[in-house]
Amino acid sequence: MTTEELVRLIEAEAAWHRMPGHDPREHTVWGSPCRVTIEAIADRAGVARRHAEEAIQTARLEGVPIITAGGIRVAQTAAEATALGDWLDARMDSQRRTRDAVYAAALKLPGPVRPEAPAPSQAHVEPMTLGLVAA
Repeated sequence: MTTEELVRLIEAEAAWHRMPGHDPREHTVWGSPCRVTIEAIADRAGVARRHAEEAIQTARLEGVPIITAGGIRVAQTAAEATALGDWLDARMDSQRRTRDAVYAAALKLPGPVRPEAPAPSQAHVEPMTLGLVAA
């Protein structure tokens, strides 16, 4: 799914939620507010959820500020995009703390911290050459 297709799907799903007569309780738990979800995007595109998640990540890397907190939407203002960046920054800090705790726990367990990789046999090592080009 291209970034353009993803953005169109998000807009189409959001428009469906705004249609007159649309009852959000038909497809949300306990009548909670109706939101565009990753599952809805995946269903509309006919792909697995993981493919929709990858499309969102790709779109973000291409510069599309897709917000996924409280439903999926594209940021419309600089403040929304900045808030997304702040949220991602906080998430990254949280992930680092989790990683550090896992490494600390690994040090307390028996065995090597990182298993040694088997040495490659000479049959699998290809010769390397350094090619220099004169300017």
